[in-house]
Amino acid sequence: MSELLADEGVTVDAIYSSPVAGEHAISDRYNVGDAPKPSPAMIRRAAAELNLDLSKSYLIGDRLSDTAAARAAGVRPILVRTGDGRAAEQAWGDTPACSVVDDLVAAAVEVVGG
Repeated sequence: MSELLADEGVTVDAIYSSPVAGEHAISDRYNVGDAPKPSPAMIRRAAAELNLDLSKSYLIGDRLSDTAAARAAGVRPILVRTGDGRAAEQAWGDTPACSVVDDLVAAAVEVVGG
């Protein structure tokens, strides 16, 4: 993902993910209390580690749970249509609950230029 974005001139400071969370977490780093991911706790941890202002931050995801976690943490969500994103967008009907873009590059363009 970082390489794809780098090809478009976008720098990524960190990527937080949790392939498995909760009691079966692969690392204590991802077992952050109100896990499983996505969780506002994971977002707040990233904010603390990277000295981020959450009100000026974005969470890019492809699920309704991603957008809900973003809102709960005070972050602006962007839904990508890749992965599960198209199904999530269809669940909203005619009233999208946040910005919706085709892919990560489009999301990065929205963040930088939007």
